Amino acid sequence: MAAFAPLHQFWGEIPAFLFAFMTVTLLKPSALAILSLSFGEYTILPILNGLGTCENWKKNSKDYEFGHKLLAIVCALFVATINIYSAKLSARVQIVFTVAKLIACALVIGIGLYNLSIGEFGSLPNSFDMSENTSYSSVALAFYSGLWSYDGWNNLNYLTEELIDPNRNLPLAIFIGIPLVTILYTFMNISYFTVLSKVELMTKEPVGIRLGDRMLGTLSFIIPVLVALSVYGTANGSQYTAGRISYVAARDGHLVDVLSYVHIKRLTPSVAILLNTLIAIVFISFNNINQLLDSFSISAWIFYSLSMVSFFVLRYKQPDVVRPFRVPAVIPALALLVSSYLVVAPIIDSPGIEHIYPIIFCGIGLLFYYPFIYKKYSIGFMGTVTRLIQYTILVAPSPYKAD
Repeated sequence: MAAFAPLHQFWGEIPAFLFAFMTVTLLKPSALAILSLSFGEYTILPILNGLGTCENWKKNSKDYEFGHKLLAIVCALFVATINIYSAKLSARVQIVFTVAKLIACALVIGIGLYNLSIGEFGSLPNSFDMSENTSYSSVALAFYSGLWSYDGWNNLNYLTEELIDPNRNLPLAIFIGIPLVTILYTFMNISYFTVLSKVELMTKEPVGIRLGDRMLGTLSFIIPVLVALSVYGTANGSQYTAGRISYVAARDGHLVDVLSYVHIKRLTPSVAILLNTLIAIVFISFNNINQLLDSFSISAWIFYSLSMVSFFVLRYKQPDVVRPFRVPAVIPALALLVSSYLVVAPIIDSPGIEHIYPIIFCGIGLLFYYPFIYKKYSIGFMGTVTRLIQYTILVAPSPYKAD
């Protein structure tokens, strides 16, 4: 949790505050919004197909979008309810839906292996043919969509305070999790190419639904159901970490104190979870998945770049510091090159409003930082607002203090 400390050991106070502010107000809410919209997309199509009204709804794009976003908001609210009610229940839900995710992956991979065994290669042989419209920004945007699937790699870092023996279990989980996800997703993409053309893969309709319709016939609903459960589980995990991030940032003085308050009976960071959910609902209401994905990705990769820079500086300046495990320098060097490209290329080649969001949020963060963090200015009515929140949501200051 060093990124949220009042004085980061390398970057200092202002970048550390901006990271906490951006994570709480942009990164985590947009992640929840993207996942909720994905849940809505994989849920609404099977429902409409079952009712026999899918084509009519698709013709009326406003009704379809309303239903899609309504289901996304329901998903976000349900995830928040589970996380507020019980941390243990949230963890158990995570396990159940992770199993659903693995079943979905196995089913898709099984379809691909079957096609390959009978000599059906589909569009796989020319899957790496370059598009005529390839540009620097389009390559970066393609990476945004691809790397989004792997962005959970850093979520466990936010929960180190709650891990048993983090020096052992944190690297162990990362070393097992990332290769496993990489292998599964690689084989899943191969499976998609054995069934669908490149044109079908690039359409707006979810590829899992198209694959199910093509290969499973009357049982085609299985894939969207499993994917929806998988997406819900990912949203649950994102919400779980989002509440802890807001909690720690507020506890360490980077955000208003009330965000560090926990429910008096459930001991969950209720205020932080509700804030993340409310911002996510705003994002769901006024944006689509692609806009949110671009905004999230460019913001995240800015901070990933800064993390890689701090890695090299700290290793040079503090070579004798005890480290639970040492990362080979080639890995952060490669990550720095890739992350720098992903940040710079889209802004230079085809700047858009979604690329301006990080600058806007940083500016807002600085406006908050100077009077409230640096000068320690306190607004008179905040005490009343805090008490009102306490009485309404039944929260109180956490007895836990970090070492």
